[in-house]
Amino acid sequence: DSTRRALIDARQRAVNFAQREAQAEELTHFSAPPLAMLAAALVVGAALGFGAGFIDELRRPHLSDADEARRVTGLPILGSITSQRPMAERGRRLTDRLSPPYIDPGNDGHQLVYLSITAAAPNLLILAVTGDDPAISAVVAANFAVISGDEARTTLLIDADVTTRGVAGALRIRPEPGVADIVDRRAGWPEATTTVTIGRSSTFDVVPSGVAAPLPDYGELATLLRANVPRLSRRYDTIVTVMSEEQATGGLASEMPTAKLVYCVRLGDTRVVDLRKAIEGLRLAGVQPMGLVVWGTDSPVLTLGDATGGTQAEREQLVASRA
Repeated sequence: DSTRRALIDARQRAVNFAQREAQAEELTHFSAPPLAMLAAALVVGAALGFGAGFIDELRRPHLSDADEARRVTGLPILGSITSQRPMAERGRRLTDRLSPPYIDPGNDGHQLVYLSITAAAPNLLILAVTGDDPAISAVVAANFAVISGDEARTTLLIDADVTTRGVAGALRIRPEPGVADIVDRRAGWPEATTTVTIGRSSTFDVVPSGVAAPLPDYGELATLLRANVPRLSRRYDTIVTVMSEEQATGGLASEMPTAKLVYCVRLGDTRVVDLRKAIEGLRLAGVQPMGLVVWGTDSPVLTLGDATGGTQAEREQLVASRA
């Protein structure tokens, strides 16, 4: 009897073990619907992406506003560029329709930048514009030159950033001949200088970057600016030079006598540590920045060429009216 009861108990335990084993196999072979698996993958991916971005922002934060940029660098804010609502009456004018898309001299931010800088140099102004985004530097410098032309100041805009050719893209002009051709002695200053008209009567001269290879190095650009900017200052009231961040931190702005330098930053894109490093590099190179220009809208996308939003007939009509 004892042996029989032990055998019954053993058989019962074996049956229970077999049932648990079958349930475990069913759970192992369980497959969720494809949509559920996709949703789960999206949730997990979003959580991981948010976590990685949050950790990266804690380690290397971006600029959040203009006040933070001023606290980080100790430099004044010369102006904040934001997108403005387009005015309907400006769309009726042919000159406004044919203007490059990023040239907006009526923007309050560009006007404030101009007034802040010219207040310190009412007569002769030699200005260098740089930043961590070459397109923004070119747009800020081009709008500064347009406003300077509106104020009846003879203005020259030089694009020393021969790699990105931002000024030609911002103004929708040909990038050649330019600085690279002057350095290589394929053209002189008169041949490389282009007169640009914005609006009805605002004109200024532009020397684009040029596209000739090989591109000039830092030493050649420094020699060019050192030798010619003093001579050009006898003809122009305002000389604006666009340069890359590497050129500026290398001391290219110091090659121009009495030059003032402004640095352009991007809200939400420029990292605090990179901004500190750039300003320290400028000061070590013997350049004291005048202030910061804060870009608070979408970054510009520049394209080379002389085409604008207007039609060919409109361009011919505008040229005929100016003749």
